[in-house]
Amino acid sequence: SFPDPVISPGPDVQICTNDGVTLDATDPAIFAYEWLPGGETSSDLLVMMSGMYSVVVTASLGCSDTSDAVNVTIYPQTQVELPNDTVLCDADSLVLSLMPNTWDSILWADSVSMGLSYTAVGPGAFWVRAVDSNGCASQDTIIIDNFIPTPIDIGSDLTICPSASVTLDAADPIFVSYLWSDGQTTSSIEVGDPGGMFFVQATDSNGCVNSSNDVIINIHPLLPAPTINQVDNVLTTTAGAGSYQWYRDNVAIPGATTNQITAEIAGVYYVEVTDVNNCQTQQSESIG
Repeated sequence: SFPDPVISPGPDVQICTNDGVTLDATDPAIFAYEWLPGGETSSDLLVMMSGMYSVVVTASLGCSDTSDAVNVTIYPQTQVELPNDTVLCDADSLVLSLMPNTWDSILWADSVSMGLSYTAVGPGAFWVRAVDSNGCASQDTIIIDNFIPTPIDIGSDLTICPSASVTLDAADPIFVSYLWSDGQTTSSIEVGDPGGMFFVQATDSNGCVNSSNDVIINIHPLLPAPTINQVDNVLTTTAGAGSYQWYRDNVAIPGATTNQITAEIAGVYYVEVTDVNNCQTQQSESIG
């Protein structure tokens, strides 16, 4: 007897856009096939469009029959669209979002997150796979790279004399603006008394903020004004200074460079004392 032609799969087929489905009517007893519509003559047919499909089959004895039609429905597919590949500042993040009320399920690159949005911190490749109410899946990937931070070295901690200053410099052609910890906006600053801790944040041409190291500027303590203590003809001033120079009648006394001298010649004496950091010289009151 002549076999009834059967198309597999059937009778109704639902597929997603671009998936396609192969309708197969292969049977060893069939001699010839003609698919409707289109007139294809192979035993199977790749379908990429919605429609009703059937096949006319002919046996070796010339008998023909037409199969039941298969209704193929191709669902329109909603595409996931992530932003274009981008480059972020170091440690910056990008929030990736999908349209609401579109997806039955969502899975992001960490294979854990399933919400409408995902926060990506580069560098790396970040994908999302979403399935709509028809079971059609769509996937997209964004590549996020990072700008390389520009290091800023403004020097090391330093202790300076009360009357001195030091320049902290962050100048670099890549930077377009500066903001120092004391509010100044130049590429370099002068720091003097009272010192403190300083750093700078510099914004480069990519809009990325780069931070320097911290520098502490200390100030050497002021030297107290020296005093002279006289016992008979022995003159003594405060010990612990860096250097001493005694004067008699406004003339430096050769070799009188300690904190104590013996006044062997009548006159008016005073001493100049320089601190151990060579920052400051103080003159005592005269005695004599």
